[in-house]
Amino acid sequence: MDIKHIPIVEKKKLVASGASVVVVIPRQWLEENGLGAGSEVLMVANGDLKFMKISKDNVDKLRKSLVHIQTDSIVLDSSKVS
Repeated sequence: MDIKHIPIVEKKKLVASGASVVVVIPRQWLEENGLGAGSEVLMVANGDLKFMKISKDNVDKLRKSLVHIQTDSIVLDSSKVS
């Protein structure tokens, strides 16, 4: 089943991991987006929390919708995304 047309809606528990907190991402979403352990994703936290696959299209959409997006103190540059 393609989750892009029928979204996964789940209640998730936040799990302590050292000084951080971890949330488990559904395997189906990872597989459908070609992601796995060690992959990087875009995270947007502005009241809600949203994760997206890193792609030129997603970076461009975010740059248009938000004034500044910073990760590790570097403004996202879509020309550096494959």
